[in-house]
Amino acid sequence: MDTPDPGQPDNVPGAEEDSIPASDPFAVGAGVNSVPPPGTSSTGTSTASGPGVSDRYSSATSRIESSSAVTSAQGYLAPLEQVGRQNVAYIGAGLVFIGTFLPEKYYSVSAGLYSASTSFSIWNVSALWGILVLLAALVTAFAAWQHDYKLLWATGGVILVAEILNLLNSFSGELGLSARPSWGWIILIVGLLGILAAAIMPSKPGEPSGDAIGYVQNMINSSRS
Repeated sequence: MDTPDPGQPDNVPGAEEDSIPASDPFAVGAGVNSVPPPGTSSTGTSTASGPGVSDRYSSATSRIESSSAVTSAQGYLAPLEQVGRQNVAYIGAGLVFIGTFLPEKYYSVSAGLYSASTSFSIWNVSALWGILVLLAALVTAFAAWQHDYKLLWATGGVILVAEILNLLNSFSGELGLSARPSWGWIILIVGLLGILAAAIMPSKPGEPSGDAIGYVQNMINSSRS
């Protein structure tokens, strides 16, 4: 009977280990030792994302604020710096909010010995424009609270379009029917100018810069989690 060679043991330590290939730490399914490629999560989905809404809007408004027209207007608005950029925005938003319910259009009709006249607010003339103007005023106040004055370019633009379209809707008919702006437009225009002035004014040194859109997005994400 053959006897085992004492110089060659049956179980050589390390023999089986050498026959097992080393696991690839980057292989799929490697467990806790796996390292996901850059730019992806542990599930393999990409974590990279493009610029958000706030970033794209900030980029657009930065080009407006750096224009020569805005820079020149800042010099004329220097006296308002004593009031404060935030307070100017608050005042403008308040005047627009109040002006929405004031008489903005004066209608009159006359036929022979009969004549009548009445006034309507922008809320009564067009509920759609009234809601848009009110929302723009509220968003302006919120943006000022957040020190996000870039958003005032959008809210001021909405109010400006509403006022221009309603002002153009003035006429004087041959049958005695006419429509023309009433005194409430003065309040709306002053409020609009205040909002645009706050958008143009430079911030004071050390004044924080907020992100109203990001604030709302964080609130929505927090409510979902």
